[in-house]
Amino acid sequence: MRLTFTKRSGKHDDLEIDRDGRVRESIQCPKQGIVPHDMVHFAVESTLARRGFFALVADRQSAGFIAAYEHACEARGHAAVPVSGDDVDAVRVRLDQLTADWRTVPVNGSMALEF
Repeated sequence: MRLTFTKRSGKHDDLEIDRDGRVRESIQCPKQGIVPHDMVHFAVESTLARRGFFALVADRQSAGFIAAYEHACEARGHAAVPVSGDDVDAVRVRLDQLTADWRTVPVNGSMALEF
């Protein structure tokens, strides 16, 4: 699957999703301040070998982050995927690299990622 993020000047960026044998989909992604919202999901899921989906990526302490993640899953009635402090650190490294790459993309420019 190919995810192509396009930087826009407004409150949203664009995401095109290309999957083999399926019609291309386009959605708007709210700007998060660092990278588009859905690029955060990409960072987490690609780093954790598609083991998880996080709605929260802000806590800087691994144990606190994991506890917040587990609490969010429990509140939504979902089982939490096992995550370690090393996993959290790896996601942060991935987000730092994506953020640096995204900053170099001009308005109306695109960045494609493979998942």
